[in-house]
Amino acid sequence: MSWSYDVSQLQASPLFQIRYLIGDTDEKEQLLQDEEINFTLDQYKSTDQAAAACCENIAGQFSRMPDQDAGGLRQDLSQKSEQYLKLAEKIRSRASSSLGVGAFYAGGINKADDVKYRSDPTINQPRFIRGMFNDRQF
Repeated sequence: MSWSYDVSQLQASPLFQIRYLIGDTDEKEQLLQDEEINFTLDQYKSTDQAAAACCENIAGQFSRMPDQDAGGLRQDLSQKSEQYLKLAEKIRSRASSSLGVGAFYAGGINKADDVKYRSDPTINQPRFIRGMFNDRQF
């Protein structure tokens, strides 16, 4: 098992990008091995999705460890677990918003879109359109 991180290779390496996103950049406090991250990268389509899955993996590791109290020094590992789950949620949220999932669409801005949608019978047509009363005879 190996662990590596090189900030100068951050732009080119998905492995290092995930380490950066999840905060696993301290060699003295290693959270995941390279092989674990590479396996997760193989399972997901994007680096952000893989990073969120890695956060969930780390949260699972911390959730199995008991909180520790040693002479006034307390280490709440359950809080670390919760923080990594929140980080996973934040990374997924950012990934989905950058992909346009859940984004709003303002129709009628592009004339080509407007023509395409008005001629499509499967799309509900607007109830009111400009000029709809122009041909009324009084």
